[in-house]
Amino acid sequence: MSRAPLGWIFFSSAYILLAIGFLTIHYTGEKHFSNLVGEIEVRGKSTVGTVFSPPKIRKLVVAAAGLELLFNKLNTAVLTTEDGIRHRLVVDDWSEGDNLVSIFLSDGAIIKVSSSGYDGAFSLSTVIPATIPPVKSFEFPLQPTSDADVTVSQNNVLAIKTDNTEYMLTLPPNSLWDRKLRRLVVSTEIDPALLGLHQKVGISAIEWLNQGNLPSEAVFNGVISRWNADARRGWGSRTIPGSWDDELAAVMLVDALQTEQLEVQISSVKSVAKNSPEAVDGSSESHHGRHC
Repeated sequence: MSRAPLGWIFFSSAYILLAIGFLTIHYTGEKHFSNLVGEIEVRGKSTVGTVFSPPKIRKLVVAAAGLELLFNKLNTAVLTTEDGIRHRLVVDDWSEGDNLVSIFLSDGAIIKVSSSGYDGAFSLSTVIPATIPPVKSFEFPLQPTSDADVTVSQNNVLAIKTDNTEYMLTLPPNSLWDRKLRRLVVSTEIDPALLGLHQKVGISAIEWLNQGNLPSEAVFNGVISRWNADARRGWGSRTIPGSWDDELAAVMLVDALQTEQLEVQISSVKSVAKNSPEAVDGSSESHHGRHC
């Protein structure tokens, strides 16, 4: 009977022990992380990861305006398709931008939390993937912090008070926050029940004025921020040849000065100006010189 060389046995054993060590570190080792993106706090924990396998997020908390999006093994986002199947999603990654945090989930779903950066106004938006069969709804955890007092207002807006600070959080269109289950459900279809519920929430302008209460600064700024956001979306729909004019180009550049996005907006205006010189007089440089 031939014997295996001792050197081969030693290196084989060492390789096996090394592999077991890497797997043990990957599945048992954890590291905590935290970051502050403007007024948005991000914290959580992930596996350590190895050269063979990247780290995996086990817990992620994104907190803003007295609310938290809390993801863990038992509290996940869910896509429900039209065949009634619920697809549980895991957090693949997250990234930060200018007063923006993006949460990337499996199957291509994305949640974005953004802040205006100065007036206590926040917004939630979602990217729902195209699937076969199509997605019927998208839900994910959304809960208030222990010291937050949340009131549901009209137009998918949550008014939040915490420690004498007031915030306004704009929810995605056609969505409903379940306070008891602490989950936000975003429907891909216009649900009459949702519309009826939102129409019954709040009071009329005359009833509000009769109360004799002036709006708080956070409420006032929140309304302005929502109006500006709607206006910017409207401008974006007109940035195609033949659908805008010289006046709109000037307005967009002035707004870009306030939001510190001037260079980006100048490039956009230049691009449209080249394709529709009859609509934008003198190209964007003339606007730049006129308003800056």
